[in-house]
Amino acid sequence: MEQYTQKYTESGKIGGFLIDNYFKNVKELIALTDINSKAEGNVLEVGCGPGYSTEKLLDMLPEDINLKASDIEEENLDDARKLLGERVSLSKEDIYDLKVENSSIDLIFILEVLEHLEEPQKALEEIKRVTKQYAIVAVPREPIWRMLNMVRFKYLKDFGNTPGHIQHWSSISFKKLLKNNGFRIVSAKYPLPWTMLLVKKVD
Repeated sequence: MEQYTQKYTESGKIGGFLIDNYFKNVKELIALTDINSKAEGNVLEVGCGPGYSTEKLLDMLPEDINLKASDIEEENLDDARKLLGERVSLSKEDIYDLKVENSSIDLIFILEVLEHLEEPQKALEEIKRVTKQYAIVAVPREPIWRMLNMVRFKYLKDFGNTPGHIQHWSSISFKKLLKNNGFRIVSAKYPLPWTMLLVKKVD
C-alpha cells in the first residue's frame, strides 16, 4: 500500500505542488456539475484508499451533500476511518459490484483506480449503472507518468511503471475508452502527469 500513499505523505515540494494542482482541477470539474446547487445529494468515491483524497473532497463539496467512500482493501478502510472519523460513511466494496441502486448517485469519483483493474470496461459499466449523470475519473497520463518516474530514478527495472499499474492510457486513448463505454466527455483536464475527465452517461 505504501506506493499508493507516498504521493500524499512523502511528495516533497514539487510533488506537493503537483498534488495541489491535481485537486485544483478536481474542484474545477466539480463546479461544472450541478452538485453545488443541490440542497442535498449523494456523492460516492470508489477506491478511496486510505482516505487522503476523500478528505480533500470533503472540503470541496457542500456541507449537506452525503459523501460516501468505498474500497476493496480492509487495510485501506482502517486507515481511512482513523483519518476521517465519522465525517464520511465508509464501506468495503468491489468496484465491479457496487451495493448501490441504479441511478442513485449524483456524482461519482474514480480517482487513480482504473489503471489498477483487470477489467476497466466492466467497472465503467457499473459506474454507468449507479450514477444519475456525472462521474469524475482520473488516471496517470502515459507515457509521461513513466518518463517522470524514470527521471526521478523510480521503478527503473520496470521502465518507470508504478507497481500495480496494469493499464496504461494516453489522454487520447483514455477519452476513447470512456466514449466507447457509454459516456460523453463534458470537460477534460490535464494536470501533469494525469488525465482527468468529467463525463456524463449517455442514456
